[in-house]
Amino acid sequence: MTIPIAGAVAVSDARAHSLEPAEEYPGRAMDYWKLTCLVCGAPVRTKLSTIRQQTKRGQGSCTPWGHRKKRESHLARTRTRSYETMRQARFEPLVEYPGVGEPWPSGCMVCGTVQSPCEGDVRAGHGCKTCARRANGETQRLRKAETAVADMGSRGWIPLAGYPGAAQWWLCRCPVCGKPAEVKLNAVRRGQTSCNPCRYGRLAEGARRAVGEAVLLMEAAGWEPVGEYPGNANAPWECGCRDCGNISFPGVASARKGSRCGFCSTRGLKLAEPALLYLLHHPELRAYKIGTGGPRGRLPRLRQHTRRGWLVYRRRLFETGAQAYLVEQRVLRWLRVDRELPQWLSPEQMPQNGASETVCADELSLAEVWARARMEIALLPGQSDAPVSAGYVPRAEQFDGVRSVPA
Repeated sequence: MTIPIAGAVAVSDARAHSLEPAEEYPGRAMDYWKLTCLVCGAPVRTKLSTIRQQTKRGQGSCTPWGHRKKRESHLARTRTRSYETMRQARFEPLVEYPGVGEPWPSGCMVCGTVQSPCEGDVRAGHGCKTCARRANGETQRLRKAETAVADMGSRGWIPLAGYPGAAQWWLCRCPVCGKPAEVKLNAVRRGQTSCNPCRYGRLAEGARRAVGEAVLLMEAAGWEPVGEYPGNANAPWECGCRDCGNISFPGVASARKGSRCGFCSTRGLKLAEPALLYLLHHPELRAYKIGTGGPRGRLPRLRQHTRRGWLVYRRRLFETGAQAYLVEQRVLRWLRVDRELPQWLSPEQMPQNGASETVCADELSLAEVWARARMEIALLPGQSDAPVSAGYVPRAEQFDGVRSVPA
């Protein structure tokens, strides 16, 4: 009678633990017993002593169900703590708790952006990335502002407004005049030491000093300025010669080098005396040359060229060298600018000088060059292609940007 009673008690204990026997009770509490879980239906092989211990501890019936129940209990305990952790980090969870190492979509309570931090990262001290970037940017701006104020103060500028940026206008007090002015930090760092009115005043003062120095230099060189200073040392400046009274257009740079009046100069082409305009060609060098020179002298310019193999194609006598020089310059401008013909011969090929007025004979004919010269002669005031009349003196002029030296 003992065995049936023990078996009935064992079955009762198993069913109380949500287990249904799948075979007869083996007879001893330490023997393995095949059962079926009434909760999940899984087969269970355990001992009656184990079932009674689990009952005392309040554990589940089968092992899978017990693990699941334990996991659910753990999740229930940690879920509340996880929500508190996220809210302390200023995150509001948007979905159910996925686990400590899983991304958890949440919204930042400060900036409102949606992110997916892990609970483990939040516990480690990580927060909203957007807020962190903004805080870092604000820190950098504060540091830059402090550096900018220090840079402006070291250069004498006193900021009157907040720092707007290195490339933006900043209201500050000028260290020179003390008036409020807008300036850029980049410009101050590059060397701007005053506001624009002060700087323009210095430039104007420098320009006035430059004009005064230019006038003194021209007067020392024998020129009397007639027109206003052009502002460029290489630009032509209308001046009168103090010796002969003729008007010329020298530059400050040429006067600084010692250039003198072409009318009263004892060297080169005499602008006030008769002069020749000639067109030459050299068969062996395949070159043309247009030039000017005096008709008289111990060794006239034209004879210097003919002794070195140059042949005269055409020549014309002018009353003054100024007329011949003007026509020569106009023809050269036509050759160099309009026809785009470069210099053909080198100075070594023309030891008597004049290589800068040569062109290649293969590009055009002598007749074309002389036809252009005749056209330029006809454009002179009161001139035609006929010989120059006696006693004619041309007036001062400037043609197409080519400076003419008037008689």
